[in-house]
Amino acid sequence: MILIALVADSISNARPPGNNRVAKVKNDLRAIVETLELYRLGHGEYPSATHGLRALVEKPVVVPELIYWEKLLDNIPKDSWQRSYLYLNPGMVDPVEVYSFGRDGKLGGCGDDADLYSSSFESVGSKSLKCKSHRLLDGIANWISKNRFLFVVTLIIIGVLINRAAQKAAKPAYSILYRIIGWTITGFGGYFLLLLLFGTKYYH
Repeated sequence: MILIALVADSISNARPPGNNRVAKVKNDLRAIVETLELYRLGHGEYPSATHGLRALVEKPVVVPELIYWEKLLDNIPKDSWQRSYLYLNPGMVDPVEVYSFGRDGKLGGCGDDADLYSSSFESVGSKSLKCKSHRLLDGIANWISKNRFLFVVTLIIIGVLINRAAQKAAKPAYSILYRIIGWTITGFGGYFLLLLLFGTKYYH
């Protein structure tokens, strides 16, 4: 029952994780890169790696002193996980790049943990088989969350069909196995149906 409750809870709460947070980071990256372009147009070059993004809000200390400097931002935004955006000059793809290491604050990762770069809005690692599988599972969970009743009915129907197949099984061992699988799937479907109809009191 604990396992069923956990699965039911994950389905009932399934949603695309962090979509708004990722969208916020992408919007920030676009805005910062546009501001960096304005800086380059006004100063002839991008802020150095040493001065970084602070050059957009504070006058860099350089020798000789900059004759012209204009404050382009009131403050540098934080990413969705309240960390500072990172800056590369030169960048790996574009002349300069701004990026976030995602939710985990570490290089690499999938989903909310994936790195987000201004040059591509994703890390190379996000194209790996592991991350593709992660996105597939997220997509399935999201579909289930939006089509809960259809999912439950489908489970029950599959369970019934497997039970019927058990009657036609050539060997008794197969018949028993099919019945176990069929009743298990039907049980899951029935339990989820109770959750949909009567709420969380059936967790206990």
